[in-house]
Amino acid sequence: MGILQKIKKLIALLRRLDKIDFDNSFDSNDLKSAKVNLGQLQARQNTQFKYIENLQEVEFQVFSQWGEDGIIQYLIHVLDIPHQTFIEFGVEDYQESNTRLLAVLNNWSGLIIDGNEKNIAKFRASDSVAWRNDVQFLHAFITAENVENLIQNFLDRGYSSQIGLLSIDIDGMDYWVFKKIESIQPIILILEYNSIFELEPLTIPYADDFVWKNQTGTHQYWGAGLASLHHLATQKGYVFVGCNSAGNNAFFVREDKWIPALPRPTLGAGYVRAKFNEGGAKQNKTLNGKKIRDLEMNLPFFNTKTNEIVS
Repeated sequence: MGILQKIKKLIALLRRLDKIDFDNSFDSNDLKSAKVNLGQLQARQNTQFKYIENLQEVEFQVFSQWGEDGIIQYLIHVLDIPHQTFIEFGVEDYQESNTRLLAVLNNWSGLIIDGNEKNIAKFRASDSVAWRNDVQFLHAFITAENVENLIQNFLDRGYSSQIGLLSIDIDGMDYWVFKKIESIQPIILILEYNSIFELEPLTIPYADDFVWKNQTGTHQYWGAGLASLHHLATQKGYVFVGCNSAGNNAFFVREDKWIPALPRPTLGAGYVRAKFNEGGAKQNKTLNGKKIRDLEMNLPFFNTKTNEIVS
């Protein structure tokens, strides 16, 4: 078959697939579902890259909120990861997460934790991953004080501290929780950052009962900026490899595992500004970080470079 005929057949197939409602017509948890199979095909296609300029080149979405699934699949393909285990903080009911495809497609083991008991109960009662895969699930409100105990309880079940991937997305104390983690040395690190801080070394001050939706009308007073997370990850021995195109997740690789096939941008070159609006369509979408901080000028921020509270 000639190349032109192959292209025509592929176009016809894509047109047919485009008419399918994957979420409603298939069990998206099934390894053989069209949704998962398409992700598997895209992952195989991405393995043809011998080098990538940035992570956006390999993005695609199956279960992740944005393009994280594709980035993760590429990273686990090119990196040496002896222990195929993950830990993810902040998963809601696990229908949308950074690690679900690792469990469903790659048969990784892992631990997922969410602070909402109803989310974990829903996962436990009806999710096929709960009984089919080696995924431990736990309801816990994660703080800097309890995070090490939560992780150690997982490791005590026989898992190595050299886990493959750690993802932190708890919409608040991400910087402070990450700072306290010492019992594991993940090879891949995914840290959610707050784009409104731009490249300033800022986070919100520590509070063990923080809930981001209870704070301000802009819903932007949460988490840490990329600069603060970048500095802390570097101190812990990680290489910054870039951000997703949505501008909310930063990816790091443990320095002893980094390879030249992966990018290694500077903080400024790798930073991506988010375009989405947490506050909803009614808010002014033109608000940038400085304008939002001006609206929240009565709230404190913590400068991780000078170690002082600022406003």
